[in-house]
Amino acid sequence: MANGVYFYSIEYKGQKKTGKLLISK
Repeated sequence: MANGVYFYSIEYKGQKKTGKLLISK
């Protein structure tokens, strides 16, 4: 469907982590 970069942020054990998911089909 959509190509590009998806940004996500999760909280794990009180720590906030951010990352990028590269989606290409």
